[in-house]
Amino acid sequence: MSSEYEDLLLLLNIVRLSYDKQYVLYEEIGIRSIKELRESLYNLPFSRSIIEKLSKRIDKTDIDKYKDRLLQLNIHKVHYTDLDYPENLIHIQNPPPILYYKGILEKTFNKGVSVVGSRKCTDYGKYVCEKLVRELSYYKIPIISGLALGIDGIAHRAALDNDNKTLGVLGNGIDQIYPKSNRALYSKMESNGCIVSEFPLGSDPKPYNFPQRNRIISGIGTGVLVIEAQEKSGTLLTATAAGEQGREVFAVPGNIFSQGSSGTNKLIQDGAKLVMNVEDILNELPYEDSILQTQCKEEINEELSGNEKSIFQSLMISPKNCDELCFEKDMAISEVLEIITSLELKGLIGMIGDKYSILK
Repeated sequence: MSSEYEDLLLLLNIVRLSYDKQYVLYEEIGIRSIKELRESLYNLPFSRSIIEKLSKRIDKTDIDKYKDRLLQLNIHKVHYTDLDYPENLIHIQNPPPILYYKGILEKTFNKGVSVVGSRKCTDYGKYVCEKLVRELSYYKIPIISGLALGIDGIAHRAALDNDNKTLGVLGNGIDQIYPKSNRALYSKMESNGCIVSEFPLGSDPKPYNFPQRNRIISGIGTGVLVIEAQEKSGTLLTATAAGEQGREVFAVPGNIFSQGSSGTNKLIQDGAKLVMNVEDILNELPYEDSILQTQCKEEINEELSGNEKSIFQSLMISPKNCDELCFEKDMAISEVLEIITSLELKGLIGMIGDKYSILK
């Protein structure tokens, strides 16, 4: 992409020209530079008022100063024609022509799971979110969310706590932190994850920005997991966008008497995949078993003996009790108990309910 075309896309992003009109300019008309835009401005197929507003905004914009600001803040950008642009986003409706980002925008996010839910989640929602994100992290499946309060922040933190990659999609300019209480999380994700925004620098977190950014949360990965949501909420808008984009939609069931779970329960009624454990997610997504096993085992293989690896790998597939492990591995109960004790002491497994489950 030429520098003139890059500057044109940057200018159109700064002046907030709608995406459908942007595509008319460079896909239908073939405008490839700011100079060409200025020369053809009053011949564009837009209303007079839009052209006049666009002209005023262009005159007020200093592209060089804006690019200097990006450099000062260590903010990167990727264009929709670049090889580094998230592959899954190319195929959604109105993909953002430019994404600003901090951190490392890795291609592995295309295999990620988006985790969304209520800003005012319950202890149950927090527990479920941490558990499922921790288990997805065993398989090194990246976690995507919106860096908001509640489930979003819990999902990001759980991913980071389990040495997993996580990506946050903002509804404001990437130079602004919203909510302010997430400042520490924002800083940590700059260093150990990635933060993206389609909005130009200085954009405030306006209410109408969030439905727009939700299509990126749902579109950048392979599926969306909903944990606690009311029937009329931004979370359900994200789930709706996911369905329209052909992504898998997963929902955790909740209390039928709770408004906070009315949306997730309705999603399940409407056909979303009911999630009770991580296998319910893995079984529906296009992951190869060999890849999952490699991703989650590469860090622990050196720590475990042969039988410990065998038991640990079995529990990674699903929680089991002692009798089930004895039958599956054809081992004496004393031998299984000895291995389980060793894995517990290493902090790798624990008893949840009446079965042993992975903890790390």
